[in-house]
Amino acid sequence: VLLYMSLIEAAKGCECTSGCLTFFRLVEDSSVDPSIALFFEKRKPKEPFDHRVEKAFRGYIGNDHAVYQLKVLLTLGIQQKSPRAGINFMFCGHGGTGKTELARRMAEALGTPFVNIPATAFKNLDDLVQKIDSVVQESGAAPEQIGTDSGMPLFRYPALTVFIDEVHAMAKKADAYLNMLEPKERRAVCGDRVCDFRNIVLLAATTDKGKLPAAFLSRFRIIDLRPYTLEEMCEIVRLEFERAGKIVSPDVCSMLARVGRFIPR
Repeated sequence: VLLYMSLIEAAKGCECTSGCLTFFRLVEDSSVDPSIALFFEKRKPKEPFDHRVEKAFRGYIGNDHAVYQLKVLLTLGIQQKSPRAGINFMFCGHGGTGKTELARRMAEALGTPFVNIPATAFKNLDDLVQKIDSVVQESGAAPEQIGTDSGMPLFRYPALTVFIDEVHAMAKKADAYLNMLEPKERRAVCGDRVCDFRNIVLLAATTDKGKLPAAFLSRFRIIDLRPYTLEEMCEIVRLEFERAGKIVSPDVCSMLARVGRFIPR
């Protein structure tokens, strides 16, 4: 919209200075003109993010575009009565690009229990809800019955961050989960009850989003993660040695980064 307004003003012969076009998604071609990158860098908000968000992402290295986007949305989400992101996120990238770590840090920022469930660990919606129930019980909380829906008891779940790894394994039965993934509703109809998951933050990770149907993907904000660079891996290695109270040379950091194929774990 701001770009459209700027073009109208330009056509009128006026200079539009009140709007600024920004972007969150990283383009496929990572060779961005430095002058363009500097232009957007200068226009980032000067106000700090919420201190809980900053603390959660402190020390995270790599994929700055993804971290910045998450910080913005988490800061907005924390301001709500029930901390939540309000959007489903899907992290896409090769193994070892930090998908699970980003999910953990989101849960830390929101102050909610973290539920890590690989898609290969459940066969249907009832299985998934049972695994969520077990984590809710361990946290000392419990779903609250708030009425009935479709003739069955309706339970509202407390705030949680649910992370489904290898989500492409759900491709064949993706339609069964669409209501649960609907950001505005998050409603799951099980065998003996209806679950209200509107307080839950749903995250997913995949190495092959092409296997998932369009209706499933449309319920997520896709965040594409890029592999770590040599410089980023060297910094990760250096920090690990520093935590162990040791000093390591840049050459050793570089060697370890290459031997590890640029994968932190």
